[in-house]
Amino acid sequence: MERRLDHLEQELSKLRAELSDVGGRLRQLEAADDLGVTPAVDEPELDLGLGGLLGARPKTDEPGATESVVPLVGRTLLVFGGAYLLRAVTELGALPDPVGVALGLAYALTWIAAGDRAMRKGAATSGSFHCASSLLIVFPLLWEAATRFSLVGALGAAVGLAVVGMLGIGLGARHGLRTPVWMATLGATMVAFALVRALRQPVPMAAAVAVVCLAAIWVSYDRHWRVLPWVASCSMDLGLALVVAGSLTGRLEGTPLQSATLLLVAFAGTLGIFGVRTLLQKHTIDALEAVQALLALILGFGGAVLVSRHAGWGTWLLGSAGAALGLAAYAVAFAPTVRFERRRNFFFYTTLGFVLLASGSLLILPRTAAAIAFAVLAIASAWWSGLFARVTLGVHSALYVLAALATSGLVATVWDALVRPQPPTWAPVTPSQAAVLVAGIICLVIPTARTSRSWGRLALVPRAGLLLATALAAAGSFVWVLAPLVAGGGETFDAGALASLRTAVLATTAVVLALLSRRDRLEEAAWLAYPLLALAGLKVLLEDLPAGRPLTLFVSLAFLGVAIMAAAHWVRRPASRPTATSRSR
Repeated sequence: MERRLDHLEQELSKLRAELSDVGGRLRQLEAADDLGVTPAVDEPELDLGLGGLLGARPKTDEPGATESVVPLVGRTLLVFGGAYLLRAVTELGALPDPVGVALGLAYALTWIAAGDRAMRKGAATSGSFHCASSLLIVFPLLWEAATRFSLVGALGAAVGLAVVGMLGIGLGARHGLRTPVWMATLGATMVAFALVRALRQPVPMAAAVAVVCLAAIWVSYDRHWRVLPWVASCSMDLGLALVVAGSLTGRLEGTPLQSATLLLVAFAGTLGIFGVRTLLQKHTIDALEAVQALLALILGFGGAVLVSRHAGWGTWLLGSAGAALGLAAYAVAFAPTVRFERRRNFFFYTTLGFVLLASGSLLILPRTAAAIAFAVLAIASAWWSGLFARVTLGVHSALYVLAALATSGLVATVWDALVRPQPPTWAPVTPSQAAVLVAGIICLVIPTARTSRSWGRLALVPRAGLLLATALAAAGSFVWVLAPLVAGGGETFDAGALASLRTAVLATTAVVLALLSRRDRLEEAAWLAYPLLALAGLKVLLEDLPAGRPLTLFVSLAFLGVAIMAAAHWVRRPASRPTATSRSR
């Protein structure tokens, strides 16, 4: 019992000491509160509410944890009341219209400055209300200045919209607030489109929308906002579409030069933002940027070409700009930060470079020269594909060969030689067509990238497509050269002989593909030999039998039968390929 009493006395003594310590701390806190000094806290405050989940609580200029919205609403109504007072004084004639509008603009912009000052003090909600009040006053005022009072034209209204929109976006970007950026972007866009309807001048308004929306996109990227870039991109694209439609239909005012310049500048500005993001900030292209680049390419560059052609201009300047941008896109793709680290970026920029370079070449070069240029680009792409182990460049090589075949007229020649019942003439193959065919063969000889983690088995498809296009081009060329000797022309034309010649050439081409499939670098030829033989067999049923004679049918069936047996003997059997380990793209 005595031990228990001693232990109890010890515990009471400890409790008395702790209570004394707590009392001393309370007296210190009360003394500090009387002196207006905020005591230091050793441990951070534990916030289990929404603020604790999202981060630190915002600083405010009001007492308490958050600002009270009710007084801010009342203050906003007073701000609007002041604006209407200026309007009433102007309508009564006490102030001239220009002076009243100028005072109204100055009054509205004052509240933007007040919002910035409030945000610097930590009052985010108060500053947002100030900014909202200013924008809700200034945007309608710009509308009336251009329409009701006719104090400014379309260009002046566009400049005002761009300046005010940039002020709102800059304010939101400076303090990391979305509300001013959203209001500035949507407000400027809506008023600009309304002014297009009222003033019938889309070019200045679309320019203002492009400036504001590009700024909003850049700020959204910097702040990692996900929704606003989509809205801004769609708004800018709508403005560009209005410019194209107005120029082509003639229902809206604006010169073709102004429209084409705006469209091309908006396109270049979009690409500039993407370039800074990928090169300097090492960002990977996402879905928004891919979609926006496609729309900007169609509406910006494509729209400028349509406007120029509709106006009867030469497109040499636009073609030069497109080719230059295409070369720049290829250069960006081969920058170290893109070529070695960003797979999607490499594919994006090389694809963009191909489209722009091919389009620009068609705009500035005659068809024959363009075909030669495409042939040279096909050889260069094939060589770079093997040098840098990039399957993507192998795809470009095949596409350049197809473009060269189409531009040189060889596709039409092959169609007439292999399909058309009776070509009108047997004109000789041109030197440019022969050069394109030789370029296709050279691209097949050059070792290109054929394995890739990204492409998988699809890495062999570009090579197969190039092989098929070159084989058909060669077959059509042979038929075109031999047809006048075999089938004749005019009144002496022999349809059966032409059908037999076509079958013999197609069957021989299938045998050549079977032989080529035995080479490691051309194993894709095995995919084409049997389909080509099947096509030749179908052709015998549809053309040779109706148009042929016993002798021509004997030749057709003999060539087809021998080709089937030879292909079955020589075609390469499919084998399992090792897993690709290269870094091809």
